[in-house]
Amino acid sequence: MGWFIAHNVGIVWTTGFMMANGIVHTLSGPEAWSEMWAGMAGLGHIILTVTFAWFFILLNKAMKQTEADA
Repeated sequence: MGWFIAHNVGIVWTTGFMMANGIVHTLSGPEAWSEMWAGMAGLGHIILTVTFAWFFILLNKAMKQTEADA
């Protein structure tokens, strides 16, 4: 359950900042957006990368459990 929540937080975080970035650049130009906001969007990508690795760890554990049960 923790993976599912973390992954969805990463998706919403990344999508939200990417959408905000597009809106600000369209309406105000690129000079209106500071590097801090790009860093915040980068944190969403980091969360997604961590949950991607976490998913494969969970998948490996599930496969080992299935093999042990068989």
